[in-house]
This record gives sequence, structure tokens and C-alpha cells, in this order.
Amino acid sequence: SMKLRIEATIPVMNYGNIRPSIDVSSPDEEAEAMGIIKRLWDAYGEQPIKDKTSGGVRVETFTGEVVFYNEANHTYTDEKGNRLLSGSKYAEKFSPKFDKALLLPKTAKSWEVDEKSLDEIWTLNGDISTCFGNAIHKALELAHKHWDTGLAIQTKKEFEKNYVLPKNEFIADAVTKFVEQFGVNAKSEVMVSDVSNGMVGTIDRLAYVEGKNKTVRVGDFKTNNELSKKDLDKYQKQLSFYAHILTNKGWEVEGLDIFHWDGTTWNKIELPIVPLEA
Repeated sequence: SMKLRIEATIPVMNYGNIRPSIDVSSPDEEAEAMGIIKRLWDAYGEQPIKDKTSGGVRVETFTGEVVFYNEANHTYTDEKGNRLLSGSKYAEKFSPKFDKALLLPKTAKSWEVDEKSLDEIWTLNGDISTCFGNAIHKALELAHKHWDTGLAIQTKKEFEKNYVLPKNEFIADAVTKFVEQFGVNAKSEVMVSDVSNGMVGTIDRLAYVEGKNKTVRVGDFKTNNELSKKDLDKYQKQLSFYAHILTNKGWEVEGLDIFHWDGTTWNKIELPIVPLEA
């Protein structure tokens, strides 16, 4: 029978790691070995190991269903373990992927720079954009969820500003301007699902329309430097996907809102809902 060696490098501190190595010769032994490695990793690793195989965390969605979300690989499943399609994955189907394998060697040659170096520049710059976008999202989520509590603490402790505002002044500036323009009277990070149609997703901002029963606007925060027509088409498809979930579940969706932060100001772009495409 085939023998397999499972090795892991577990980072325990800067430049320090432990490296367990286990020989296995059957699926049962493999499962046992992975269990041992996971235990070691969780006990000594700097961060717990990410599980990409299980369904993930049980979530009750805004639309009254139960789904499981695995954060490690951004997948959603229903209670029977069926994979659900998310809004972001749906939108990705319509936008061409950045073909790094093709573009990297060509660009490095044309610019006369080392391919490895250019690869790392692209990767790290991408990471920076993602981290910045995530930070703004988190800060807006915090403001939407706990603005009043932050104000109460500010008053009680006589702080200069709302306690929920981040210490980082660039991010605090973005949040302050958002709240001044659009307020925080909306739900943040709202997971919606229509399991019978295999659809799920998380909405950045769900705002109730005043004076209308069960009527909402679906909003999304964007922090790209600039928004191209192609970007807007993709986001419109993504938000329409969420709108269709809500409509299927008995909600009225008045329209879609893209809130775009360009580094100094917020611009709100209102878009109509488009039909779903196969």
C-alpha cells in the first residue's frame, strides 16, 4: 500500500517553528495524523489553523434561514451540506480574471525588471488595498452597530470624539464623513439567503425606506481609487443578486447604492436592479 508522509511547519514565533512529521498508510491514519497536527498547531502555533473542509459557523440569516459560513475559504453551505452561490462569486463570473501568469513575464520583460520582484510588488500592493478596504468596512460596521453607545461613552468620559471612531485618523475621517452624509440608521453586515434557489450573501448596508412597509435599499462600500464602468457593472450585478434574494423572500427593494470613498470624499451612486443572468 502507498505510504504518505505528512509534514507541517508550525510558526510559533518570529523565525521559530516546530515541524512534526508523521508517516501514514491509510485514510484513517491520515485523519488521525491531521488531528494530531491540528492539536499541536492550536496549542503552540501563533494563530489557530484554519479549517477549510467543514461547513463552518452556523448563522441564522436576515431572511430567516440557517446557513453555515466557512470564513477560511469564504464558502456557504445549507443544512444538508450543499454549497450555496454567493453574490461575490456570482459577480466574478462576468468579469475577466487578472491573468497574472500571462501578464507578469510580459510586463517584467517590457519594463526591464526582475519578474520575482514585480510579482511581489503586485502581491503586496494587492494586499495593502484589501487590508485598507477591510479596515474601512470594519470601521463602518462598528459605527453602524454601536454609534449611540460610543456617544454615551464620549459624553460620560468627556472624550473629544465618539468612542467608536478608530484611532487611525484617515479611517476616522472616512467614518465621520460617512456618518455626516448618510447617518447610521441602517443595518450593517447583513447575511441574506434563499436556500431553495441556492443563493446567499452578505450586504454591507441595508437601509429601511421610511414610510414604506418591508422596503429596503441595498448598499455597498467601495474603496477602490477610481470606479470604472466595468467595476460598476460588476457591483450592480452583485447587489442585484442580493436584491433578488430579498425579493424572493417577500421584501421590496427600492434600489441599489454604491458608497464610494475616493480618499477624501464619499460619493453615492444609485443604481437600478438588473435581472439575474445564467
